[in-house]
Amino acid sequence: MVEHPIPRSPSAAEEVSPGLAVDRKELVEALETTGRGMAIGFMILLVAAAVLLAAGGRGLANQLATAAYFSLAGSVLLLLLSEALRPDGDSA
Repeated sequence: MVEHPIPRSPSAAEEVSPGLAVDRKELVEALETTGRGMAIGFMILLVAAAVLLAAGGRGLANQLATAAYFSLAGSVLLLLLSEALRPDGDSA
């Protein structure tokens, strides 16, 4: 016996874009969570680069510092995007 799903009313996200089933608040929350994680990753990478530089590993320290920079840049972009997509009236 095949069961058919119960029809439901479309959400606001589905009305705007039928292929997109993500609510705006969920998207903003995911962007913020990812951005914060990347900021933490930036701090960890930068500390690791400083320790390696102090230990004499200049080449690897430079690579880690570069990765830290890109992590910070990505974090800033994601957090700015989450602010731009935040529904009116919502605060962080």
